[in-house]
Amino acid sequence: MGIIVAEKRNLPKGHSQPPRWLKVLIGLFLVVFVIGGLYSGYLFYVTVRTIVANADLPAIPVVQLPSIRAPEAVAEEEIEELEPPPVLPEMTAVPGQTELVYQPPVAPASAEERINILLVGIDRRNGENWAYRTDTMIVVTIDPVNKEAGMMSIPRDLYLTIPGLGEDRINAANPRGYSISYPGGGPSLLKHTIETNFGIPIDYYIMIDFAGFQKVVDTLGGIEVDVPRTLHDTMYPMPKPGDPYAMGTVHFDPGLQSMDGERALQYARSRMSTSDFDRARRQQAVLVAIRQKALRPGSLPRLPAMGFIVLDSLETNLSPREVLALGLLAVRLDPARLERVVLEPPLVYGYVRPDGAAVQLPNWELINPVIDEHMARP
Repeated sequence: MGIIVAEKRNLPKGHSQPPRWLKVLIGLFLVVFVIGGLYSGYLFYVTVRTIVANADLPAIPVVQLPSIRAPEAVAEEEIEELEPPPVLPEMTAVPGQTELVYQPPVAPASAEERINILLVGIDRRNGENWAYRTDTMIVVTIDPVNKEAGMMSIPRDLYLTIPGLGEDRINAANPRGYSISYPGGGPSLLKHTIETNFGIPIDYYIMIDFAGFQKVVDTLGGIEVDVPRTLHDTMYPMPKPGDPYAMGTVHFDPGLQSMDGERALQYARSRMSTSDFDRARRQQAVLVAIRQKALRPGSLPRLPAMGFIVLDSLETNLSPREVLALGLLAVRLDPARLERVVLEPPLVYGYVRPDGAAVQLPNWELINPVIDEHMARP
């Protein structure tokens, strides 16, 4: 007994054993916490499953813009008078001298109208601003009534009219929109460029950088993509300290491939050994793979974390409620009724400008029927 007492007296101050009742209380708290967490997770799973299976889709507020159709496809007496596009200042204009007033009209909420979403990918570095040229532009269209969807990839070198600024590559619309303080910034001018040239009303946009894309795929635990043919690129951008323009090699064998965020980005971004049109098809395949992985039951616990990552890595005009509604709608879409369109030859054709720049010109006679079939809103 004396030895025990002596040992207790020699213990350093601050390392005294906690009383027994405190140990019991902490143990009970941990047990309740774990059991409560498991039960809450189960309730969350059941609730989401019930919503997806039975709940009516929440109404999604959309932006309704006047439908613009090619003159050659409409009889003269059917052409409606449309408001002219806004006149924007040239790049040399002094900010504040010209008022930019373009504001698209807001339509009543409806869950039965076709919804068009512009997905934009840019090479934004180190959390800088979003005033970069757009590497990826995909218009996603959703038909809630027929539960079908479609994707149309627009080449970044497509040469067309940017409203108020003249002709240029479409990927220049975003940075120029920021430079002239266009209402809504670059994404708004890019939306308006697509609307006025293609006649496709864009309801929402989602702009994400490469780092955010990688985080989304990694948070899902990776994706699986069926690679149709060998991809070998010896000039893939791999910047490193002291050499921001360093190149490296990426290689993909044909067949079903498991990809983490870095590999998925390499597969979607590689272009030197192929073409921009082939790259657009690969990007669409990656998006489909992300959707498939996100809808698996095992991915459900990862979705909240992915939501926080996405909110930190993108620019969008979607509200949290609209994100939830679109997520529920995506679950109900029929995967077999997904149309994929890439604007490639003969829908577009190559052209060299007088200054020597190589661009792509639109063949509207072939593009307009594709839009009427897959993208147009009645």
